[in-house]
Amino acid sequence: DTAMAEAPESIRQYAQAISRTNIN
Repeated sequence: DTAMAEAPESIRQYAQAISRTNIN
């Protein structure tokens, strides 16, 4: 939980990358 709150932007980019892979 701390990691997420510490790097919310990183998590966002990671989620976007996963979404892109899912779409591809």
